[in-house]
Formats: sequence, structure tokens, C-alpha cells
Amino acid sequence: MSYTAEQVCKATGLTYRQLDHWVRQGYVDLPNARPGSGMPRTFTDHQLDRFGVIKALTDAGFRTSAAAIVAHNCPHGEWEVTHVQVQFDTDAIHDQLRKALANEPA
Repeated sequence: MSYTAEQVCKATGLTYRQLDHWVRQGYVDLPNARPGSGMPRTFTDHQLDRFGVIKALTDAGFRTSAAAIVAHNCPHGEWEVTHVQVQFDTDAIHDQLRKALANEPA
């Protein structure tokens, strides 16, 4: 499934400006971050989930760049470095994002 930028913003609570900044910074991998005029970005399920994890971590106090590293390196919701362990429920984030999208008008 693919999602528009508008759908990603709705599901995650990001503004379009935040989403665009995160894409341009490389926080979420896209094959073509700047598709050009008339070719809007679309995002995969995996990318939507990555935005959701980064958003959840930034809401918890992480800097965006650090949240992106954690999201990239721990697809199963657990990351550990010396004296620090981060755990988050990737299934709950996935479900929350899909629920937000399901409530959109058809």
C-alpha cells in the first residue's frame, strides 16, 4: 500500500513542513526524495511506520536525529547502548497509524 504525504501527516500528527524536512534530512529513506513538479511523494507501509516511530520518540524527548537513528537501527522496538535501553511497541505504533487513517473520509 502507498500513502500520500497528506495521509502520513494525518496519521502521525506531523505538519507537511516537518515531513518534508525529515525526508530532506534523510531520516526516512526514499528512493527519490524530490520527485519534482507534478510527481507527489508516496510512502510505503514501512516508511509510514518509520515516521510513526520517529514521531513517538521525539514526543518522548529524543532529538529528531537521534530518534531517526534509533528507528533505523531497531526495527523490532528495542535498542540498547551503554547504560541506556529504549523499548517501544512497534505493533502499537503501527496499529495507531492505521487507525488514524481508517477514520479519514472516503
